[in-house]
Amino acid sequence: VEAVRVHSETVVVVERACRALTQLSHSSPENAYKICSEDGLPAICKAMQHHSGNSHVLEQAIAALKNVFSSVNQVPKGAKRELTSAHVGNCVTNTLNAMRRHPSNVAMQRQACSALGNMALNSKWANGLMESKGAVQTVVASMLACMEDDQVQGRACQTLFVLTADKANLGCMRGLNTKEQGATRPCHAMIRALGRHPRNVQVVKMAINTVIALSDTEKSIWKDLVNRCGFRSTLEEANKSPVEVWGSKEAAVDIEKLWGKLMQKLG
Repeated sequence: VEAVRVHSETVVVVERACRALTQLSHSSPENAYKICSEDGLPAICKAMQHHSGNSHVLEQAIAALKNVFSSVNQVPKGAKRELTSAHVGNCVTNTLNAMRRHPSNVAMQRQACSALGNMALNSKWANGLMESKGAVQTVVASMLACMEDDQVQGRACQTLFVLTADKANLGCMRGLNTKEQGATRPCHAMIRALGRHPRNVQVVKMAINTVIALSDTEKSIWKDLVNRCGFRSTLEEANKSPVEVWGSKEAAVDIEKLWGKLMQKLG
């Protein structure tokens, strides 16, 4: 953290230090807490601002944020969580700015979609900030820019599903489905991902879950989109069992249940 803070303008130091923080905080609540308690989040955000044009630095910095927020709710018992709304707000803002500035950098978009999902899931402040900062629109833009990458699609779908837990974000998504045109609508992004990547378990589960959360209104439109995406026909043409398609019996059962739930909801 000190290296990032003191040498925030030096590319090689920041990139390597953020990579080290990523590794240290991976599945480690203790290290995630230490990074927060040493004011690591403001240091990382400052470095991201200095190197906003360098997607490689941003990728490593966002990966560190992703891992810290993945573990931050599991800090050691009795330890004070060194997170403030300002820290979280800066993390959200800088991640979104990076996504907007480097829309076609697939590796960075993967990390950023996951980071936003972890922030929204594990911080009481982050989910509430997402709507006002345009997170939904930015994630949908990422899906549009990286349509062929199933990891971006899967992580983006998961983040959008997490965001539906917040009323403001849910309302934002429903509003965009009526205000936006064509490909920029969240509904089109979900269905497009489902149709293009029907064999990716994360894409399928998260896309269907998000559609279920969003489809309380305009069911006829949703039904038409789902029917036209080719999800079921692609699987039928593959001439494989659900277990062969999705890699495990558990995944196959889960997806079939979700699909059945969606069909029931859409009538």
